[in-house]
This record gives sequence, C-alpha cells and structure tokens, in this order.
Amino acid sequence: MKIRDFIEAIQKAEYSDGNGPLELMIKYTWSPEILDHQFPLPKGNYITETGLKDPGFGPGPTLFSEIELIRIKTKTALQKEKKAYKEKVEFLKQLIAGFESVSIEDNYIEYNNKNT
Repeated sequence: MKIRDFIEAIQKAEYSDGNGPLELMIKYTWSPEILDHQFPLPKGNYITETGLKDPGFGPGPTLFSEIELIRIKTKTALQKEKKAYKEKVEFLKQLIAGFESVSIEDNYIEYNNKNT
C-alpha cells in the first residue's frame, strides 16, 4: 500500500457518514513532533501524484516523501460521537485490510512511510 492509497482511504472513511473527522496525527520527516489534525481532510482533488496540495496539517503543500507516519486514533474522547466514530474506524479498517506498512493496534491505526 502506498501512502496515497492510505490517505484516500482516510478521506473515504471521513466522509462516509458526515459525522465529523477521524482524529489523526501526522509526523513529518523534518519535525521531531507528531502533530494533531482535528478536522476532515479536504474533499476533492487535493491529492496529486507526488503529494497533497494543502492538507491543512502543516506548512502548505506536502510531498508524500515528507510524511513519516500517519496515526489515526481508534477511539474518540467525544462521548456523543463514540458510536459513529467506531463505525467510521471499522469502515477504514475494511478499506485498508491487507495493506502493507499499516499496523492496527487497540488505540490507533498507523501508516509508517519508512516501511515503503
């Protein structure tokens, strides 16, 4: 699985029910921190062959090679959204089933771009 496929799966899952974004974190190769991203990935054609036009979780357009990892929380702290969030996470798991470079743990789903 390439990072582009993973990001497209996140986008499909986020817009599957209209109940808000997946809670994800991203780590860039040039940053020591993992950054929180608390709003949906943009809809439309923001995904290019080499990266993202402006995904909203960094300094602007991003090359796939600049993304070290993407981690999605499998549980939300927002009580009113727990059922819908769980369904969205389960849908994402179906979309990424069998993909390499993805680990699914109790608390998160992670794509590690170093493993590709």
